[in-house]
Amino acid sequence: MWWQSRLFPVVAFVVASMVFVVSLAHSMLVERVLGAVNETPIFLTDLERDLAFFQESIVGVSLSGLGESETHDVGLEALINKRLLVAEARRLNIPGPAPAVLSDRLTRLRDRLGGAEALTGMMTEHGMNQEDLSSMLREQFLVQRFLEARIFPFVRTAIASSHAKGKRHLLSPEETRRALIRKRLAQYVDRLRARATIQVNANSQ
Repeated sequence: MWWQSRLFPVVAFVVASMVFVVSLAHSMLVERVLGAVNETPIFLTDLERDLAFFQESIVGVSLSGLGESETHDVGLEALINKRLLVAEARRLNIPGPAPAVLSDRLTRLRDRLGGAEALTGMMTEHGMNQEDLSSMLREQFLVQRFLEARIFPFVRTAIASSHAKGKRHLLSPEETRRALIRKRLAQYVDRLRARATIQVNANSQ
């Protein structure tokens, strides 16, 4: 029938549109916005990926012993801080990692997670491709280089000055160093946050 041949494309278009709308709605549910840093949104998936891959290396934050709700809140604040530090590193023209360095960091991450199969499984679980992971590794590298450029020199100077004055510390040298790093980093991050536009949605949980 002639009308059937004309009706089929219309039906196909309607079905395709419905599939697209359902897919879009699903994406919107997954990509829940938790907040924003300087108008760049932070999605739930950003936080979940950061906690999954780099929980142990979140700068200046300890998540051990925290419940799920506390981990979410503390992790979100840490992710906000990291976004600010990455932006600051780029403002200071700190170069990103060379391909060989990025490859080495990927290898170390793979080994820490238990091998290539475990890494691939985690990437699949969090909907990540290779470029997503490489981007996260570049950000971690920039934060580390920022610390080396702006935080560690201050700490070394403070420790040398303390020794020159003959001050005695109750903490071990390594504990003293870590405490000074946390203090200096917190001061720097406070200044960055004061200049930034930060939004945390009330329903971010």
